[in-house]
Parts: sequence; structure tokens; C-alpha cells
Amino acid sequence: CTVTVLFAPTAEGTKAAVLQVADDFTGSPRLARLTGAGSEAVLTIEPTIGPPGIVVIAEGAGFPPDTDLVLRWSQGITPVMGPVRTDASGAFRVQVLVFHKDRTGPRDLIVEAAQGRLAPTTARMFVSTPTMVAPNLLLRRLLGLPITFLTRG
Repeated sequence: CTVTVLFAPTAEGTKAAVLQVADDFTGSPRLARLTGAGSEAVLTIEPTIGPPGIVVIAEGAGFPPDTDLVLRWSQGITPVMGPVRTDASGAFRVQVLVFHKDRTGPRDLIVEAAQGRLAPTTARMFVSTPTMVAPNLLLRRLLGLPITFLTRG
């Protein structure tokens, strides 16, 4: 039989483990050595709150150097973005759009390796309802009066 295992260490550096599978045959349990490289990848979004149509800046650090990454929102209408390539230090900086007619509420930006194994890294954002009203219209609504500007010359 075939067994698929995702080995995702939570600490930086090369890690090792052993997969043990028990069966009813001679030589049980079967052992398979596993190795993987953990990272302390960090993803940030600025700003972390904004209306649909906003462009946020996503920055990552601690990713594998010179690696293609794919970015996607956990929900919303934005398609998968990427690939974004990390620099020699494992960092990247990219603009990410929240579409103008996108849904509001909390969401995560998820970063994964375009190819190969890399545990997903996420950052939280809140897409808020737009509340922008022209200042003179807001003042008219509050006072219920026409607005006049007086100047002294």
C-alpha cells in the first residue's frame, strides 16, 4: 500500500523523524526515516483592516531562499496570486488586491510553496464595509441645513 505523509516541523532547521507502521506480517513494524527542513516564516499585511478595493502590502521573511510562492485569500473572489519569488535571504514584498466588489469580514492571506513541501503561513485581515461619505454631505446630514462658507477679505 502507499502512504503519503506531510512532515512539517514547527522549528527552524533540519529535522528528522521515524514513521512506524504496524502490520500482521513478519518484520512488523515497518520503519521509514523522514527528514524535513523547518522554517520560522513570518507573513505580515499592512494595513490589516480596510474596505473592498484596497491594496495591501504583504511582506514575508524566513522563507526558503530563491523559492516561488503562491498567495491566496482564504475567502473572497480574488484568484490565486503568484508566483512570488523570495530573495536570497528568503524575504519578499508584494502588493495584494482585495477586489472592489469583494465580500467583507475576516480572511487570511495564505502563502504556500508553488512546488514542493512547505507548511502554509498565514496573516489575518479584516475587510470592512466602506463608510466614506463626502464631508459636506455628512455635515448637511448632521445639521439638516444648507452649508454656506464665509470668508473675510
